[in-house]
This record gives sequence, C-alpha cells and structure tokens, in this order.
Amino acid sequence: MLFMISLRQFRCAFLALLLVGALCAIAVVHADDEDNFEFTGTISSLPNTQGFIGDWIVAGRTVHVTSATRIEQEEGSPAVGKTVEVEGVLQPDGSVSATEIEVKDNAENDFEFRGRVEQLPSTPGFIGDWRVAGRIVHVTSATIIRQNEAPLALGVLVKVVGTLRPDGTIDAAKVKTESNEHPPFFEFRGAVQALPNTPDLTGDWTVGGRIVHVTPLTQIEREDGLIRIGTIVEVKGTVRIDGSVDAVKIDSDEDENQFEFHGVINSLPNTAGFIGDWIVDGRTVHVTTSTRIDQEEGLVAVGAFVEVKGKLRGDGSVDAARIEVERSAGDEHRVPTLELEGTVEQLPNTSNLVGDWIVSGRIVHVSSATLIRPSTSAITVGTFVEIEGTLRTDNTIDALSVEVERAEDDRPLVPFLALFGTVEVLPNTAEFVGDWVVSGRTIHVSSGTPILTGHRPLVVGSFVRVVGTLRSDGSIDAQIIQVKRSDNTGRRLNFFELFGTVESTPASGLIGDYRISGLIVHTSAATHFAPRDKVIAIGSRVKVVGRLRTDGTLDAAAIVVQGDDDDARDFVDAHYDDFLSRDADDSGRDFWTRNITQCGADLQCREVMRINTSAAFFLSIEFQNTGFLVHRLFVASFGRMPRLAEFLADTKTVSEGVVVGAEGWQRKLDANRQAFIADWVRHPSFVAAFGALTNSQFVDAVLARAGITLTLAERNALVTGLDNSTLTRAQALRQIVENRAFQDKEFNRAFVLMQYFGYLRRNPDDAPDGDMKGFNFWLEKLNRFNGNFINAEMVKAFIRSGEYRKRFGH
Repeated sequence: MLFMISLRQFRCAFLALLLVGALCAIAVVHADDEDNFEFTGTISSLPNTQGFIGDWIVAGRTVHVTSATRIEQEEGSPAVGKTVEVEGVLQPDGSVSATEIEVKDNAENDFEFRGRVEQLPSTPGFIGDWRVAGRIVHVTSATIIRQNEAPLALGVLVKVVGTLRPDGTIDAAKVKTESNEHPPFFEFRGAVQALPNTPDLTGDWTVGGRIVHVTPLTQIEREDGLIRIGTIVEVKGTVRIDGSVDAVKIDSDEDENQFEFHGVINSLPNTAGFIGDWIVDGRTVHVTTSTRIDQEEGLVAVGAFVEVKGKLRGDGSVDAARIEVERSAGDEHRVPTLELEGTVEQLPNTSNLVGDWIVSGRIVHVSSATLIRPSTSAITVGTFVEIEGTLRTDNTIDALSVEVERAEDDRPLVPFLALFGTVEVLPNTAEFVGDWVVSGRTIHVSSGTPILTGHRPLVVGSFVRVVGTLRSDGSIDAQIIQVKRSDNTGRRLNFFELFGTVESTPASGLIGDYRISGLIVHTSAATHFAPRDKVIAIGSRVKVVGRLRTDGTLDAAAIVVQGDDDDARDFVDAHYDDFLSRDADDSGRDFWTRNITQCGADLQCREVMRINTSAAFFLSIEFQNTGFLVHRLFVASFGRMPRLAEFLADTKTVSEGVVVGAEGWQRKLDANRQAFIADWVRHPSFVAAFGALTNSQFVDAVLARAGITLTLAERNALVTGLDNSTLTRAQALRQIVENRAFQDKEFNRAFVLMQYFGYLRRNPDDAPDGDMKGFNFWLEKLNRFNGNFINAEMVKAFIRSGEYRKRFGH
C-alpha cells in the first residue's frame, strides 16, 4: 500500500516537489564518477535544427540532444567529422541521453567505459574476445593490459579504452584493472594455536581452529605484549573459499587475552586482602596474592559491581588476574541477571520488609538497598510482584528491585523466572537442541523449546533471555528463549550483510547452495527471498544477510536481489528494504515508480524525482513510527544514537507486519510499539541505568538524556502517574520519546544517520570514514539549510555516491 507522510513532513516534501519544474530546466553537469557514461568519437550525422537539438550519430552511436544538453564549443562548432566528448546516461538500446558534449580540436576516436569482467579467453595474454559489463571487447597482441590495481580475473573492475565498432563491440587499445571495493571484512577472536617460525611472524597462523595467512602487509599490533601460543587475538581480514583468512590486521590486547565478565559480589572470604574464593554473580572466582584488585571506583564488599579478568577453568570457575570494582555496594546501576514474577507467599516481620521473602516458592533476599515500588505498604502476602536481581549459587535471589505488577488488558498474571546472559556454548545440533551454556549456567533446551530470534543472530556471543524452571543444581529447563539486544552488538557477533554477485545457483529451486562472489551460501526453508517477483539468476547482484560458518561458508537468513538502481522500479524496491525493512507492496511500489517514470526522457526531472522519492521513505509515517522511534529510544535511554546492527534488528521488530494503508495497520503499529517499549524497559541495560532510581529521578534522568524540558505540570503528571501506578515506566518513556519537541530536536540528526544506515549500510564512523567528520559535515549543512534536503544536496549526494552504487554492481 502507499505509505503516508505526516502533515509537517508533507509540507517539506511538497515544497521539494514544487522545485521540480525549476530544477528540471537547469542543465546538470555530473561529476566524473560512476553515475555517468562517457565516450569520445567522431560525429557522422547531425540534425538540421537550431541548437543541434535532436539525434546525433557519434562513433556509430545515437546521442539524444535536448535543450538541456550543455554543448561546449570553445574549440569549434559541432560538424560532421569533428571529434566530441559525450557525457550522459546510457540507455538500454545503447544510445546515450547527453547531459554535456564538448567539441574537440583533434581527431581522436577513443571510446572509454568501465565494467566488470564477465568472460575471459583461455589464451596466453588473454588475447581474444572478452565480455565486460555485457559488452564484447576485442583484445589483440597490441592491446596494452595494465594490472596495477588488481590481478585480472573474472569479476574484476576494469577500464577499457578503444574504438567502438558499428555493431557496438570495442577494439581495445588499453585495458586497465581498477581498484575494486574490498570484499566484506570478517572479524573474529581466538587463541593462537600455531605460529610460523619466522622473525616477523609472516606465514600461516592457526587462530581458534582457523588458518590465518599473514603477509608483510598485515598490520600486527603488539603494544600490549608479545604474541605467542595461547595469546588471544582479534583478526580482521577477508575469507578465502577454503575458509581461511587473509589477515589485514591482527590485534593483541592483554585485556582481550583473558576471560572476563561483570557481576555483583555475592560472597567474600574473611581473609587479609580478600585472598581465597569469591562468589561473583554465582561464579566462583579464585583470588591469590598475584591478583590485582583495583578499588579506585569503589570498595570491595558484598554487593559491589566488579569486572573480573582471568583464566576460565574447566569447572566454570575463574583464576582471577585482575578484579576492578566499578561500583560500590549500594551504588546505582547494578546490573540484574535475573527476573522473577510471582506471588508473595511470606514476608519478614520487619518495618521496612528487609529480610528474606518467599515469592512463588523461591527465597528472595531484600536489603535496605533494594528499591521497592511504589512503596512497602503496597506489598502484602498475596501481592503479585516483579523482582529483578542476581542469582546466588544456592539458587536464592539478591533483589535489586521489587515492583508491584498489575494485570493489563484482562491478561492474567503468570509466575515465571527469566535469566539474562551471554551465550558461551551452543550444541552443534538441529535447532540447537541440547545443553547450552549462558553466562556460566547450563540451559537445557528441548525440541519443544521455542527460540525467538527477533531478527537477531543466534550464535556464541548472542545476548539472550531464558524463561524456564530452575533445577536444584542451578541449571535451567528452558521453556522459551529470546535473543535480545546486546550491549556489545557487532563486536563479537558473527552477523553480516554481504553485497555480491551470484556465480552459481542450486540445481533445482531456490533452496540449496549458492556461490556468491566466491563464497558458498547455504539457504534453507527459513531463508527469506526478496523481492518476490525477482529471479535470482547467475549475474544477479544480491544482498545476503546471515552468519559465517567456521568453514568459511555462509548461512543465509535472507537474500535480497539488488536489481539496477538506475531502474525506477528496482530503485523503489531497494528503498522498501533499506528504510522500511520489508518487501514492497504492489500499490506502493507502483505509485513511487510512477513518481519517477512520469518524467519520461527528461533526465533532470527524473533525478529530482528520485531524490524526492528517496527522501519520502524517511519522511513516511511508517518510518517515523518505527525506525525513527528506535533512534529516539536510544537517545532518551542511553544518550547516544543506535549502531547499525542494533537499529536493524530493533526496527524489524517494531515494524513486524506493518504496511501503512493496509486494513488495521494503525492497530498493528500501536500494538507493536507498546509491546516493544514494554520489553525495552525490562532489558538489563535499561534497568542498570534506571532501575535503582525513584520515579521522580527516573523522569528527570530520561528528560536529561533526551535534552528537553517539560513544563512543571507535564513533568509532575508523569511522576504522579508512576507513583500511583496509573502509568508504567514504559508508558512514561513513550510519552517522552513521542514529545513533539524531542522529535523536532532529533529529526535532522536521524535524517543524516539514515543516509549511512539506509544507503551505505554502515555506521558513520566505519571505514572508509573512520570518524564522525562526514556525519558532522552533513548534519551542519542540513541544519544550515533548515532541514531542506534539496538545498543541502544531501540525499542527492548519497544516492549518487560511488559507495552506494557499488552495491548494485556499478
């Protein structure tokens, strides 16, 4: 269906559309980049019209000249026999719609174009007929072949200079390989298991069971010590077909050379210097005289939050090399690892309820530091409560907070126990049935356990929420597992987007093994293929989303055909996937495609309409209430913008099943947002930031992160609603992120961020930028033009950039 644009945003879009007529009358001179087709040749025919408007024949090719074509005549007027340089857009029939023609004073007849090598002759010196970007290129012994940028091979980008024959083939005078976009980098960490016996360590290493090829060009960081067998290193490089890695960079970090985890101290030995066995977050930590204990940020005590680094033993305990206190006992922001909802069955006979409770059969330790909401007087035997805290080794719970729960929408309150943690071990079985290890705790998963990935990867390193029953040995029988947003998204998770060219397809049907840009890609019945009407054929340019196996092959969660972004329909399809995280619906696709094709052969009009169509996806109600909502939640909750991996997964979750304009879309969108924000505030990172705060402090903290000020009445209404339980924290947070002043404040910043997320599929400070200078440049420019993306030329720059167009094989 056609998605909608809000009134405020529609005014901006309408203003942009009013500029179309004026802009279409302006001659456009394109920059010398991959958006253009250029060639030089001799005029053999000219139209007998004023200004030479009409069809020219140059080097046997038809050139369409309009009143908007700029004709440079400094070196003479156009005439039959004159040499001209033509710049414009190549049409499917081989003709060129010219944007600029420059008359030359010489008689050179060179034709030049760029493309990927699709076929090479099996002859010495590659003499014979090549196919480059669908065009036949005749190469002889006189052809100069330069391979400075890359070795000549299938798929390599080349520049061909030569003479165009009447049949459209080229006699090549020179062929030069050009710098190609690098294949996607693969990053992983592992222990060094084997090293070459060379002074500079060049040769083949074994890291985490994988062969790593190290050359003199590999950057090896050794600032934190020597690299030896057993050292933990981070490897960045490209994956070969055999699964080995050509290393670009290897980084050794003393901190990364340890097992590390964070947790709350549950118990301490009564010894000098605390030497002996500690219990941290339910895990035994062995402390010796050589253990370094850093107490700059707080003191060692039961309840303190610490970072432990050391060596992991086979029994799950840790030999500590270093322990750093990050927060003293009683400080704010302790991180919960467990969530329990149940009925209070027993309370201590104390005035402030400090002591041991029994909640749904489980002992809960409540201290004076435990936050009880709304108040202790609201809790009696029979009250249903939510408890967030940490699990001791004896399976009792240290409560960080206790909150009275009330049923919503007539849904009954059901007791449950949930553990949050990082996946450390996964069984190598179908559907991951078997025993997992999550943050040191064994999780029993059966074939009947639902695993909800929520558009996130399930791999070692994933952050999960396990709902189940606790056994006496501390393990958990999982009833449901949810993959959640991780605070370390992208660092340790093996999750990627790969843009590549299909080289082979399964023998029958969609399901099976593909070869894409030299890598084997496995698909299954769970793989999503899009768009629905696109055939994945050899030569198709595709985006693969999934994870990398240890053998170097890929498991695809989705394969999306990229099409040709110069084609209006493919351009629109890509925007549905990039901005709305879904396939295009028929009516919406048709509308936005017509928005571009209505310009006919008027190239300037088409360019402006492409810009406006592209911007409309960001301005749409659908994106403003999904992707932009996720952006605002990150800013208001954590004071920062989201990273790409976080943004993609969260946006897919909140937009699940929403097609604006379809029947019931508003109810579906509202239900999604309500459920998403309710889950958001229960995430450990959110609880760590706000869980220990009073309602008044919570409201003020969120407003401070959001950078807005409410009226005193508005602010007090939120606090009062939380105090009397007519509002939940999720509902209060939603009111703040939907505040108009906050939306206006973040609008331009989110618009610029989506240029990187939507078009370039990377973070602003990822390579090749490496910092936020580019982001800040565009934000300053958009602000300077008061959000007018046309005058700022922001959208235009991104959709014409070489980095964006390389996704589609240009």
